[in-house]
Amino acid sequence: VVTYPAIIIALCLLLVEPNPVSGLWGALVGGLVLLIPVLRYGPERAGVGDVKLALFIGLVLGFPATFYALFAAFGIGAIVAGAGVVAGRWHHTSSIPFAPFLALGAIIVWFSCGPADSFQIAFDHMNAELLDVYKRQLLPISVVMVAIS
Repeated sequence: VVTYPAIIIALCLLLVEPNPVSGLWGALVGGLVLLIPVLRYGPERAGVGDVKLALFIGLVLGFPATFYALFAAFGIGAIVAGAGVVAGRWHHTSSIPFAPFLALGAIIVWFSCGPADSFQIAFDHMNAELLDVYKRQLLPISVVMVAIS
């Protein structure tokens, strides 16, 4: 429910940006990478919500950063799943929610790299303090809210 408005807001922000290509490529990469398991295994086994979350993350982070966020999410997810299997809590056939790993990967990339340069250009006209509040507080909170919804 929260994902669709978040995607619409991110798309509107891209429309005021002078060069929205990075965000669109990020959304395409993020959405397609997670759409493949849905098409292969069906929406019962692979989450469509993960596709929407990856699309949102791609719109916000832009192309190169989205790739890094997905890489971090898959890596952290593999480590946690492997630890769960070794500990005997999960089996190799267990279903594990992927949205928390997507959100964590996006937050790690956001704080280590920041958004794509083109996203910064769109907000040059805003007050620097408002931009800092957006980057440091509002975006990570919105990513977490979308992930838990």
